[in-house]
Amino acid sequence: MSAVDTQPRSMGAAGIIAAARADFLQRVRSLRFLVVLMATVALGMLMLPTEDAGYVVLQVGQARGIYGSAWVGLVFGVIGSTILPLLGFFVIKDALARDRSTRVGLVLAASPMRRMEYLGAKLLSHMSVFVAILAVSSLVAFAMQLWRGEDTAIHPVDLLLHLWLVPLPVLFATSAIALLFESVPGLRGAFGNVVYFFLWILAFGPTMVQMESDQSRLVHRSADFYGISAPLADFEEHIPAGPLRMGGLSIGANIGAAPPTPVPWSGIANDGQWIAERGLWLLLTLPILLIAALFFDRFDPARGGKRRPEPASPPSQDHADFAPRPWHALTPISSFATRWRPLTQLRAELALLLRRRSFWWYAVLVGLWITGIAISANDAVKWVVPIAWLWGLTAFSEHGARADIHGTRALLASAPAPLFRQLPVQWLAATVFALVLVAPVMVKLIVLGSVGTAAQVIVGAAFVAASTLALGAVSGGSRLFELIFLMLWYAAMQDVPGARFSGNPDLAFAASHAPAYLVIAAALFALAWILRAATLRR
Repeated sequence: MSAVDTQPRSMGAAGIIAAARADFLQRVRSLRFLVVLMATVALGMLMLPTEDAGYVVLQVGQARGIYGSAWVGLVFGVIGSTILPLLGFFVIKDALARDRSTRVGLVLAASPMRRMEYLGAKLLSHMSVFVAILAVSSLVAFAMQLWRGEDTAIHPVDLLLHLWLVPLPVLFATSAIALLFESVPGLRGAFGNVVYFFLWILAFGPTMVQMESDQSRLVHRSADFYGISAPLADFEEHIPAGPLRMGGLSIGANIGAAPPTPVPWSGIANDGQWIAERGLWLLLTLPILLIAALFFDRFDPARGGKRRPEPASPPSQDHADFAPRPWHALTPISSFATRWRPLTQLRAELALLLRRRSFWWYAVLVGLWITGIAISANDAVKWVVPIAWLWGLTAFSEHGARADIHGTRALLASAPAPLFRQLPVQWLAATVFALVLVAPVMVKLIVLGSVGTAAQVIVGAAFVAASTLALGAVSGGSRLFELIFLMLWYAAMQDVPGARFSGNPDLAFAASHAPAYLVIAAALFALAWILRAATLRR
């Protein structure tokens, strides 16, 4: 065999497309894809409110675009550029993990597929998911234009160009970032999901600041990553001078605001500079993919850490004892072994929640404990409690779907009364774990006599525990809980009304939202019970 023959051969475009197609078909059959698809479409519909809806989502000054093809396409494009990268990330960030868990990666490691070919196939698979969502959004956008009826003249180019060109560079970058996070060992799990969530928040902030940086204009045009400043700045040029130019740029739900005045706008489909800028932003995908290739171990265990010791060689069969072995009768199982021991089970569940945490995880937890003792009780409830629960997110997220993640659902179902004996203990373990994370704060509240506030924290812990069980039962994984928890946590830290699930020290128990969260926790626990029962009957 020549030296050339020993080199791994490229799979070619056909192999890459085949791998991407197989991965795409597996994704679109999942519940997560359906949920994200429905959420994206629903958000697009909500961002086109009627004049009597009582809220405003997207406006420039005191005006918005008339619901024609260009404005409807821009609205759906803004959703695809801002919200879809967050929701979609939690759908697509499992491509490499699935190949690892199913051991398909070992087969791929022995195949001629190279790193960039493999990552390129996964990138195409990720983008296929996003393209499918945008395609459905396009159909809904056409229907919404006709339904709202402000401008029923359909201009496909204006609608589709804004709907697709605004989000595509962002979605390509999101797909590459998902591969990068899966290639870096420390970012593969729940911690990487938290990091991406905060990156998503921090990335959009500077864009908004830049768009509002010009005091002489409502929207400052720039070559922003999200692609929305140029269309909105062009729309500003169509707003008549006068009161409609008062105010500023508003992106996001503004409940109770006066309805803006519709202004005709034909879009910027002929703006070559903006189209070129969007094309240049597509190039951002390449360096991210190259960095991912540097970290990607190609499923080689030797690159993933220390080599496992070789198993000891079995004894030689030449010296094996072939003498017949006597039969031994098995001792009967004692009645004590079949009894339900909830305290032992609770201790085991807590051990699973606390095990496999690094030294630095405990060091940060101790730092949060010290902070909770040092600051005032009110500040501890407002800041230390939610941050401590965020720090325990990796344990919470796995707890609700541990049996599905590790493939032990059938084994646990074979135990006596699996639903009655397991689910309540799992809920209690997660509640106790949440309280352990904030133990010094709880002691401080009780010592100071703030029993009502302590009760609010207990309700918050019960709500988090019920949430992880219910959302884990719904999705069969941890990502749905991580996404919803992070969004609710961020809303609570921003003092969004009703979102502070960890307790409000400024309010008494009855006046706070704790009773509502207690009811929600009970409903979530009931949902988890129903879904677990349905699983057992299959």
